[in-house]
Amino acid sequence: MNLSIINNLGQVVKEISINSSNNYNASVSNLANGIYFVVGKNNDQLIKTKIIVSK
Repeated sequence: MNLSIINNLGQVVKEISINSSNNYNASVSNLANGIYFVVGKNNDQLIKTKIIVSK
């Protein structure tokens, strides 16, 4: 599954791929503090969620 991480301005800041080779995990440690939206599609299901990065 491919996911896009989008900042609060609507800009795609990172594209990630979730699959068995990375144990279905992805790191967002290189993102600056802030609120981001994760958007993707799995078959016919649309995925949207908000994440907060705080270091």
